[in-house]
Amino acid sequence: MKQTHWLNSPFEKDIYQASSIHSSFKYHIDYWLIGRGDGYVDAKRIIPIMFLALFIVVAWFFLFVAKEAEIYSYLLTSKIFPDETRVESIISRLTTYIEDGYYTPFFFGLFISTIFSFLGLHYLFSPYPRPVRFNQKNGLVYTKFLGKVWVTDWDSAAIKMWRGTNYTFLIPFTHRGIALRMHSLDKNGHILTRWLLLAGANNNRLDDIALGGDPCLLYWNWLNTYMQGAVFEGADGSNSNTSNTSNSNKNQKVIPNPKIGRLWPLEKIMRFRGYKFPKSIDQQAIALNAKLKKQQLYPRFKGDPIPNNPFFTWQYHYPDRIMPNAQGKIIVPKPILTDPAAQLEEELEQKLQAQGIDNVYKHYHVKELESALNSETPKSADEIALIKNYIKMGGYKYHG
Repeated sequence: MKQTHWLNSPFEKDIYQASSIHSSFKYHIDYWLIGRGDGYVDAKRIIPIMFLALFIVVAWFFLFVAKEAEIYSYLLTSKIFPDETRVESIISRLTTYIEDGYYTPFFFGLFISTIFSFLGLHYLFSPYPRPVRFNQKNGLVYTKFLGKVWVTDWDSAAIKMWRGTNYTFLIPFTHRGIALRMHSLDKNGHILTRWLLLAGANNNRLDDIALGGDPCLLYWNWLNTYMQGAVFEGADGSNSNTSNTSNSNKNQKVIPNPKIGRLWPLEKIMRFRGYKFPKSIDQQAIALNAKLKKQQLYPRFKGDPIPNNPFFTWQYHYPDRIMPNAQGKIIVPKPILTDPAAQLEEELEQKLQAQGIDNVYKHYHVKELESALNSETPKSADEIALIKNYIKMGGYKYHG
């Protein structure tokens, strides 16, 4: 896997690819889904969410320009005479502009300010960016953007593990996600391929060890299990304690219920209306998928096997850290000792541990070590040798 940095390097094509995730991995799908319906879930796209902060700045700029431009017309924000209404004031000023042939305030002030006002309000109140729909009933994943329907059959799905940087803030934020390969057709019937980034924003804050693995792998595992026909906890009498049974099918898997609507504050501020798919989106996706299959246009894909360690991405994302084992435990390798005194210390401590004796002298001052050595308390030969070795090495400062 290679790191991909959004906006400062091209999207790499040779990133680690996989078609499934080990079934024993835990699940985590908070913040990554935006909708849920009968037999489908809708997953967020990460790029529009990255730009939400930029949308606020753009909206503020357009509204500011609209306010400044309208000053030239004095139609909406200027003071009016006490004996006339706002409408009478606007009609009077427009009449004066037309009679005097002074059209600049009208076109520049009113027309430009109106355009910028609509643009600013559009960025504030426009619908939430359309997500990617995972339809369990027909086994398809699809969405619509750029005026086209994009689809992939789940049996032909391909993913990439993705890592990027968001520069829309003053301080760059890192993101992790999964990219799903989607397909469409141009007007000549040629296949178009595009990688769509899924998952929530800034999930680097998630604790991999607490979750049980890389959150992107866990998310993909959840989606994969869902698309294979899994039911949610509580459906058909199932629950988390019987994750592999249900009343309808004893072999049917059970996955945690998605937590829908957990938007971070910026999303709540920016998006007041929900996203909307065309009513015929399901039929369009089914027809497009059928056409791609009939013409054998789906690219061939064979997923690479995923390592048994769900933290394997650490070797690419955090090369300076020690990678946890499959159980999420970080085992710090012991340094190779070359100093004879340190080697003797290690050897004596191992002997004491075998005898069930803890090293109680390690953090004492030299004088305290000497006092312990000269005391009449019974000590084994190994303890005496260890104390003498500590004194020889200069002793250890007391930390407690």
